Amino acid sequence: MVPVRLEVMNRKAFSKAYMWLIIGTGGLITSVSFYDFTTSSPGPTDLHFIILALIAIVLGPCLIVRIPRLTSQITVSDTFIFLTMLLYGGEAAVLLAALEALCASLRFCRNPITILFNSAVMACATFLTSWTLSFCFGSTLEITHNGYSATLIVALCLMALVQYIANSGLVAVGAALKLERPVLQTWSRHYLWTSITYVAGASAAGIIARLVNTIGFYSVIVTTPIIAIIFLTYRTYRENIEAAATQAKQAEQHAEELSLYIAGRQQAEKERDQLLIREQHARAEAEAANRMKDDFLAMVSHELRTPLTPILGWIAMLRAGGLDRITAARALESIERAAKHQDRIINDLLDVSRIIKGKLHLEITQINLTQVIEASLEVVRPAAEAKNILINCEYPLEAPLVSADGARLKQVMWNVLSNAVKFTPLGGRIDVQMKPDGSYAQIEVRDTGIGISADFLPHVFERFRQSHTANNQALGGLGLGLALVRYVAEMHGGTVRADSSGLGQGSTFTIKLPLLTAHQYSLGFKNLHLITNERMARSSDRAVKKLSQLRAQRSR
Repeated sequence: MVPVRLEVMNRKAFSKAYMWLIIGTGGLITSVSFYDFTTSSPGPTDLHFIILALIAIVLGPCLIVRIPRLTSQITVSDTFIFLTMLLYGGEAAVLLAALEALCASLRFCRNPITILFNSAVMACATFLTSWTLSFCFGSTLEITHNGYSATLIVALCLMALVQYIANSGLVAVGAALKLERPVLQTWSRHYLWTSITYVAGASAAGIIARLVNTIGFYSVIVTTPIIAIIFLTYRTYRENIEAAATQAKQAEQHAEELSLYIAGRQQAEKERDQLLIREQHARAEAEAANRMKDDFLAMVSHELRTPLTPILGWIAMLRAGGLDRITAARALESIERAAKHQDRIINDLLDVSRIIKGKLHLEITQINLTQVIEASLEVVRPAAEAKNILINCEYPLEAPLVSADGARLKQVMWNVLSNAVKFTPLGGRIDVQMKPDGSYAQIEVRDTGIGISADFLPHVFERFRQSHTANNQALGGLGLGLALVRYVAEMHGGTVRADSSGLGQGSTFTIKLPLLTAHQYSLGFKNLHLITNERMARSSDRAVKKLSQLRAQRSR
């Protein structure tokens, strides 16, 4: 902040120095002019000069036009200063200009420096005007003696121009220093419009000087009211222009405010439309969630009730007696099969609940993937043989090892294989291929089943989502198996992907699990458990987060 204060102080000091320079110059010019005028004839005691000076001093401060935003003004006294220059010479005009500016400044200013500065500016400007006229035309007293000639017109124009440039230029420099603006900008903004007063004053002075030379000095008194009326008319015109400019500025501000208001309304309407669209989307999602909930409850009720039918039927027949040994054994097998089916449904529901709550834990051990796949195939093989489905398996020579929960991996493989058997028609084919893929073991299960439609493929791993085809609805299910496959695979640091060319084109499920490296294998089971648990914890956190989001969407 210190450099800024120093710069401001320097500008103020320079402004004061400029004002004192003008005051000194104006004082010197006034002193020399007073000496020259007192030694000439007629001198300052001439009655006509005194009357002319009184008119300028008394009438001038009464007829003024204030310059906006500045402590400056223009007066009608310029006409009498020009008239004095034409009748009594430049020295008398300089004295009258300095005296009139001093008296006029006392009416609107109390700063002694400003008062002296205004008086000095008028003295300097009048001196430059008088000197210019004397240099171009000789004595100023002879200009009006030759009648209304071209010389008179040129002299009056030059007198107005020099007085205007000198007076407004000197004042503009001082104002620019105070306002801290460029001189040319200050002059054009605040003083350019004052030029008309100097032209009018010089023209009136020329006419009155000719009347004085022709009729007599008292024509000054006769023409003074006319000058006052003209000046008052100009001041009224100027005030009307300023009022119109103020009104135009206010209108512009109102237009800008109206534009901002309209823009605000348009923005509010746009936000309202966006809110309406979001509300409609939220309502559609809520309705979809309600439909999904109703479908889920219907499916759960159906899936839980279906195994109960054979159980209750066979129990009733066993209680009634009369069944031979073979039929009784078949009844017990049917009851056991139905009970296991219901147990799987309940376990799937409990697993989903544990995943959502973050309570699904893994028991990590060293797992042989070939053994996991074979164990899962043994479970689904009877169902495949009943539908005459061929299952072809391809394994690498060296069985890949992973660090995983064996029971959960069997659950993953069983769900994928049971889906393949369920949706593959009679006489179909299922190919199971396992191969290494970098640091992962890749398991592909391809079938020649009903396939997956393109619109349903992105949702195949979502909970409680089933394709609304006739085959799917006839085969039943809760739509939890593939969701559990994805969550368990991700908890092990792996991935699962589904591919299908469309309905009737079969489907392929690809499961990738991170292989157990030789370094990890050498660490032993204890260190292996710590390494894999950290990786599975991160995967579990991601799965729990996704499930929590799904549960929140369903609750809405």
